[in-house]
Amino acid sequence: MLVDVEDARLLGVQRYEEAQASGVDCFYVAERWRGEPAPVAECSEVAWFDPADLPPDALPWLAGTLRTHLLDGTPFSEVLEG
Repeated sequence: MLVDVEDARLLGVQRYEEAQASGVDCFYVAERWRGEPAPVAECSEVAWFDPADLPPDALPWLAGTLRTHLLDGTPFSEVLEG
């Protein structure tokens, strides 16, 4: 799947710390793209999901993050699992 830079809008930034990993995820919204999405090695599948009905193997913090950025409009949030 290809998205032109001008068609991507930053939705939010999520900082996380879990066990041995920490980092930042950036979430973008694109209303136009070319091709079909395909999973990378770390993903079990790529599909369209209702944010309120994610598959059981989704990252544990993903539902809350999507709610925060999509519904609440908060541009930055943190999940500190530690």
